[in-house]
Amino acid sequence: MKKRGLKIFIDRLNNYDEMRYNSFLDYYPQLFNQLQVHLQNEIKENLINSNINKNNYLDYVKSEIQKYLPYNNSAVFTSKWVSIFKAEGFDFPYIQIKEINKLLAYSLPNVCSQSMYTN
Repeated sequence: MKKRGLKIFIDRLNNYDEMRYNSFLDYYPQLFNQLQVHLQNEIKENLINSNINKNNYLDYVKSEIQKYLPYNNSAVFTSKWVSIFKAEGFDFPYIQIKEINKLLAYSLPNVCSQSMYTN
């Protein structure tokens, strides 16, 4: 069973030294799409080529991501964004909406400069 794509996915998204100095939009959508495609391809390949239980394997991938990525992606937060910005029908993270695009571009460098990202 291959695990390289999963490891790269987790390692790149945990790279605070790289990400804390740049805007979220410097990485989205290119980096996230690239990592997602590699991880999806690895998952598909493992499910086709390995003699593994599909549900157990998918649970393993999910648990590894949740264990090693310190993000709490709340569905409630996302739902509020959709409601506040009237984003129904748009794809996450809703950068097609001008106000959200501007918010992401200008707020994340300020967030990343706060003490929680520095030693």
